[in-house]
Amino acid sequence: MKKIMKRGALGLVGLVAVLVGVGLVLPRQWHVERSVLIDAAPEHIHPLVEDFGDDQRLARGALPARAGQPGGRRSEAPGGVRGA
Repeated sequence: MKKIMKRGALGLVGLVAVLVGVGLVLPRQWHVERSVLIDAAPEHIHPLVEDFGDDQRLARGALPARAGQPGGRRSEAPGGVRGA
């Protein structure tokens, strides 16, 4: 029983050492960026993105993407009625 406990403790210490070592090797700063190509005129997009406080309009898909294209989806309202 002591042998199993000793191996478990050594394994745990080894795992912590590996995680700390990997953390020390990784860069301190990192950057994530995402972009999307919207097939619409800028006049149509600008009102949607000029004020992010109106996120309800963005959440309900005020600018639906075309189904079958990258980023495309069909939006369905409750009851199976398709949205605009």
